[in-house]
Amino acid sequence: MQLPRRCWTRNFSSFAGNSCVPSGGWQMSADFQNFDAATVELATGVNLVEASAGTGKTYAIAMLVLRAVVELAVPIDKILIVTFTKAATEELRSRIRTRLVEARNLLVGGSAGDETLSTWAAAIEDPKAAVTLLRLALADIDRAAIFTIHGFCQRMLVEQALESGQLFEVELLTDIDHVRREVADDFWRSHVYGLAPVPCSLVTVTHNFSSPEKLLASVTLAFKDCPVEPPAGSLDAVLTRLDSAMAGLAVWWQVNSREFIERCRTSIDQGHFKKAIGDECAVWFQALDDFFTGRTHVMPEAVRHLHRSHLTSELNGQKVRGEEKKLAYFTDWTLPDALVDELLAAADELLLTLRVQLADKLRAEVGRRLEIRGTMGFDDLILRLSKALAGERGEALKSVLGARFAVALIDEFQDTDAAQWSIFAGIFGSGEHFLYLIGDPKQAIYKFRGADIHSYFQAKEAAGKLLTLEKNYRSHPLLVAEVNRLFSSRERPFHFDETTLGYRPVIAAKGEKDADLVCNGASLAGMVYCTLPRAEGGGRGSSTGAAAKFRSHVVAEICRLLNAAKPVILQAAEQRPLAPHDIAVLVRSNRQAEEYRLALAEASIPAVLSSRESVFCTAECRDLILVLQAIASPGETVKLKTALTVPWFGFTGNQLYELWLDEEGFAALHRRFLDYHRLWQDEGFLPMMSRLLVAENVLVTLAADRMAERAIANIHHLLELVQEEEMAGNLGIGEVLQWLGRMIAGDRGQENGELLLESDEEAVRIVTMHGAKGLEFPVVFCPFLWYRSNRLRNEAYQISCHDEHHRPVV
Repeated sequence: MQLPRRCWTRNFSSFAGNSCVPSGGWQMSADFQNFDAATVELATGVNLVEASAGTGKTYAIAMLVLRAVVELAVPIDKILIVTFTKAATEELRSRIRTRLVEARNLLVGGSAGDETLSTWAAAIEDPKAAVTLLRLALADIDRAAIFTIHGFCQRMLVEQALESGQLFEVELLTDIDHVRREVADDFWRSHVYGLAPVPCSLVTVTHNFSSPEKLLASVTLAFKDCPVEPPAGSLDAVLTRLDSAMAGLAVWWQVNSREFIERCRTSIDQGHFKKAIGDECAVWFQALDDFFTGRTHVMPEAVRHLHRSHLTSELNGQKVRGEEKKLAYFTDWTLPDALVDELLAAADELLLTLRVQLADKLRAEVGRRLEIRGTMGFDDLILRLSKALAGERGEALKSVLGARFAVALIDEFQDTDAAQWSIFAGIFGSGEHFLYLIGDPKQAIYKFRGADIHSYFQAKEAAGKLLTLEKNYRSHPLLVAEVNRLFSSRERPFHFDETTLGYRPVIAAKGEKDADLVCNGASLAGMVYCTLPRAEGGGRGSSTGAAAKFRSHVVAEICRLLNAAKPVILQAAEQRPLAPHDIAVLVRSNRQAEEYRLALAEASIPAVLSSRESVFCTAECRDLILVLQAIASPGETVKLKTALTVPWFGFTGNQLYELWLDEEGFAALHRRFLDYHRLWQDEGFLPMMSRLLVAENVLVTLAADRMAERAIANIHHLLELVQEEEMAGNLGIGEVLQWLGRMIAGDRGQENGELLLESDEEAVRIVTMHGAKGLEFPVVFCPFLWYRSNRLRNEAYQISCHDEHHRPVV
C-alpha cells in the first residue's frame, strides 16, 4: 500500500514513535542521483528511477512524456508507457493529457500550475516550436502507446505476426488452469494409476498426494521456463530401486522380526526407551508385520524404528546416559540400516521423479493444447514475445520493434519478472533508446502472481543511471520521519545487502500542520507501535488469541478516535472531526476482514469490506453450484443429498441421516427440487431461485450466522451475475452450469465479479493488504504485521530461489 498520511495503532505498552531525524539530515546513497523532473538530463540507455510511495511517480512519468515531446521532438505515438493495470493506463493517459495542456497554456502566456512546470518552461529556448509540438501531441493523444504488459505484448505479436512467428487469430483466456488440470489428469492416469500397490500408496497416502489436483499444486512454481533442481531420473529405475529395498527388508523381517520384537519389549519393560515408544510399541510392531507380510500396502512410519540412529534417539536418557552407552546399546543387534536408508530414499525419489516429470509434461503439453485450440493465456503473451525475441528471427524482430518506439517508460517495474525484463532489455536496452524503469523495490508484493524482485536487481546492474525521487508529497512529516528511523536503524532491513537493496530515506514535502491530527490542541503521534506481552498471548502457538486481543483493542481505539465528546480534528483544507471513512484497517484475508467488520458493528461503528477477491471464489458460490447441479439433475439422488449438506438448508448431520431414512420426507423434498427444475426450464433462472430462497427459508437460515450479511450479499450478487449471463447468452440449464463451473475454475475476466460492498454509507474501510495498494487514508490500522503469511506453507514441497546471476530456480 502507498504510505498513508498517518499510520496508527494503539500500543499496549505505551511506546509511541516520535520524529527522529539525525542532526546532519538524511544522506542519499552516493550511487543514486536525485530525479528533478524539470531539469534531470534525459539520457539514452537504461535509467532506473526508484520512486518510494508518495514521491510523485505518476507526476514524474507525465513530466518525462512532456519533455520527450518538446525537448526530443518525439511524436506521442513513439513513446511507450507500460504499467500494471488497465485502470492505471487510463489514469496515466488522463494525467499526461492534462500535463501537456498545462504546458501548452503556460507557453502561450497562461499561469503555471506548479513550480516544476514553471522551472521547465523557463528553460525552453523556442516556446513557439514547443507549442507546435504540444499541439501535435494533443491531437494524437488517443494514439499514445499506453499499455499493460499483456496489452503491449499482444499488440506487438499481432502487429509483427510474421516476424514473431505467431498466429494472427488467437482467443485469449484469462485463466488456463483448466488446461493444466487436464494435463495433470492425463499424467495421473498414465503414471499413477498403473503403479503397483506399495508405490501407489507411497504417493497417495504416505505423501498425501491423493488426487491429480494435489500433485499439480505441488509443482506450481515450476510452470515457468526456469531450471528445476534436483533433476529426476527414470521412473522405472526408481521403482526397481524401491522394489529391491522392499524385498530386502521383507526378508530381514521374516528372519529377524521375532528376536527384534522380543529385544525391544524387554528393553521397553526395563525403561530403556522413552515412554512414548513403550505406549505405542504394540501398534508399530503390528504395522510393520502387516506391511512386510503384504496384509497392507501402506508403508508405516514405524519403518524408521528399524534404523539404529532412530532407535538411539528414542532411548531414555535417564536409563542410558552418554553417547558411548547409547551407541554400545545396539552393538550386538542386527539392524538393517542400509536397507531402511535405501527404502526411504527411494520413496522420496519416487515422489520427486513424478513431480519433475509432471512439471516437464506441463511445460511441453499446456502450450501445445492451447495452440491446437487456437487459444492462449495472458501470461503466454509475455513468454511468446520473450521467446520470439530470443529465437531465429529475434534480431530482426528487435529491430522492427525498436524502430516503433524512441522512448520507453516502464511503470511499477518492481513487479516485473525475468521474461518481461528480457523483452524490455532486448528491444530497448542497446543504448539507442531512452529506457526509464520506474518503481520501488520496497513495494514488490506480487511474488504470488509471478513478480520477481531479482529481475529488478538485474536491471539495476544494467542501468547507466540510478535516480531517485527523494520527496514524499503525501504523508505527514511525523510519519515520514518515523518510517525513516524504523528502516534506517536496522542493518539489511530488506534481507539483501545495502548495495543490492538498501533503504534510502525520503524528505517530507508537507508541513507539520498539513493533514495533522489534533486532539485537545496537541498533535497525535505519526506512528504508534503495539506489542502484546507473551503472558497475554504474545507467544508462539497462540495466534488466534493474540489476533482476538488486537482486534478488541483496535475497535476500542477506533471508538476513542471517533468520540464526539473528545473529537480528533483533521486539519485538511477545512478543519473537521475525524470521520469513519477516514479510517482503514488492513488485513491479510477476507475472513479476517469479516471478523473486524462484525466487531466494529457490535461497537455501532459502520464498516464495509472493500475486496478485489472474486465472488466466484467464495463459499456461497461453491454452495450455489452444488444446489444448481441437484436441480439440473433431480433424478440423481447423490447430487440432491450433496446439495442438502450446504448451510443454506440448515440440516445437522443427524438430521440428514434421519432424512435419508425417512422415505416419505425425502420423496417430498425430491418433488420440490423437481418443481424447481421445471420452473427453471419454463421461467428462467432468477424466478426459480427466488422461489427456492423463500420456500426453503434459505435467507432466514443464514441470518442466524454471525457472518450472514456478507453471505447474503454474495448470494444476491451471484444470482445477478448468473441471470445476466443467462439472458445475454440465452443459456439453457446445462450451459449455465458449464459457465458457472468455468468462473469457479478461474476462467473469468469480468470486473463485476469482484465482491460488492454491503452498503454505501460512510464507514470504516476494511481492506486486504494487496487490495489497498494505491489507496490513501488519514488513519490506518495494521493489526496483522506480526502474522506469518500462509503462503510460506506452500513451499513445503517447492522452493523458489535465484542463482548468483539472479536467475530463478525451483
